[in-house]
Amino acid sequence: MEGFKPPKNLNVTSANISDNWKRFKQSYKIYMKATGKETKDSETQVAIFLNLAGEEALELLNTFNLTENQVKSIDDVMTAFENYCNPKKNVVYERFMFNRRCQQESEPFENFLTDLKKLSQTCEFGTLNDEMVRDRIVLGV
Repeated sequence: MEGFKPPKNLNVTSANISDNWKRFKQSYKIYMKATGKETKDSETQVAIFLNLAGEEALELLNTFNLTENQVKSIDDVMTAFENYCNPKKNVVYERFMFNRRCQQESEPFENFLTDLKKLSQTCEFGTLNDEMVRDRIVLGV
């Protein structure tokens, strides 16, 4: 494929479907830009998307009840996958998971910090995000 590495298939059956979707979407967009395929018509982009996403994603698409026109629209297909892979979050639970995160005994600080930043993204801290991460570092080290 023109020397560019296509993204790995979208794993829609794992517990981390939201993270899988985020990585796949980012890789897909990079691939489309790098190969110049983002200028193709929408129906072709959907075909490329589904080919890269894999059979599980194609089966999932068939459950979305999209109209014939929506299935040809890359924006509609991406939105359907976005809605499926990122259901409404329970902010209280997300904050609980963030606040219980402590640095493990032999865990490098960089790993701990990276994990805190990932966890904070779903907590809806808004402008307090950096301060909450800082406080969790102080309490969790």
